[in-house]
Amino acid sequence: MKPSVVLVLTAVLLAAGGCQRSKDGGPAEKLETVEVGEGFDVGLTTAYDQKAKQVGPEVAGVLPDGFPRDLPLYTPSSLVDFGEADAGMHYLEFDASDSAAVVRRRLSADLANSGWRPLSTDLATTFVKGDRQVTLTIRDLSPGARFRYVYSREP
Repeated sequence: MKPSVVLVLTAVLLAAGGCQRSKDGGPAEKLETVEVGEGFDVGLTTAYDQKAKQVGPEVAGVLPDGFPRDLPLYTPSSLVDFGEADAGMHYLEFDASDSAAVVRRRLSADLANSGWRPLSTDLATTFVKGDRQVTLTIRDLSPGARFRYVYSREP
């Protein structure tokens, strides 16, 4: 067994024993603190992963294949979920530290600057560009906001 694993197991056993009381009902004797080193995965990175598509330091997460390049990304934000939606569509959800109103204003302007035209301005705004469409939904998290794109993949 690796020394770091032995140290961690020893620390767990000592901690478990430290939670016990002595036979006379008083606290058990004080246990020694054991320092443990870094975890075995401390040096792991996705820097050389051929499938990873890093977005940049302003957006945390890896975009899935087929994400439309003309959809603006809000910065700073973190990708929290993505997958398939109804009718062959896909979705991405991001968290941002800014308020929902700020996120809505900036993303709506960025979409318009990228050639997307709004169709509706309800809670979910649908934008069109040519024969493609994307729906943007923004939810207030107080503090911050979560926004969701529902889109069709690039051809």
